[in-house]
Amino acid sequence: MIISPFVFYISLAIILDVIAVIVARYWTLTGNQWLLYVVVALYAGVGYSFAKSLKYEGMSVSYIVWVTVVAVVITLLGHFIFKERLELTQLVGVFLAVIAVFLVNGK
Repeated sequence: MIISPFVFYISLAIILDVIAVIVARYWTLTGNQWLLYVVVALYAGVGYSFAKSLKYEGMSVSYIVWVTVVAVVITLLGHFIFKERLELTQLVGVFLAVIAVFLVNGK
């Protein structure tokens, strides 16, 4: 199965963004300066991938999908990996964000 260019580039932006946030969190915990350089390089890849996704989908849809998926994934990873506590209202927000992605992306 071949994926569309939009799905490829927006997925790449999402994956790189999630990795960058996790590495940034480890940088804050360790103070290892090399991790900060990795974060900067990853965000360069995020910017490139997101810009390429704009060739295949409108700006509003691309941005909403990217930001919302990253927010949901980072929230869940923060909870499970870093043991960050989530309040009920935050969990409801994550649920609504997932619904928003499906509504905005549905054609």
